[in-house]
Amino acid sequence: MERRPIVPLALGASRGWRFRSWDGFLVPQPLSTVEIEYLPPRWVPREATREDMEAMAAEIGSDLNDLTRRLPGARPLAGGDR
Repeated sequence: MERRPIVPLALGASRGWRFRSWDGFLVPQPLSTVEIEYLPPRWVPREATREDMEAMAAEIGSDLNDLTRRLPGARPLAGGDR
């Protein structure tokens, strides 16, 4: 099985509509400023255990929250920090 990258990515908008859904989906309003930030890809080793993957997921979640806090109109999701 070929490995695939995981690219942590966050998006924020100066103005937008937020859905009342589990993820608070954001739709930027016309003419708003949109910012996207991302981190380098992470590769899950083929020999990764479940514990390795859980640790990587927690680390990526923390990184996503950090990215999201820096963006306008964005809202942290991972780890229950809503």
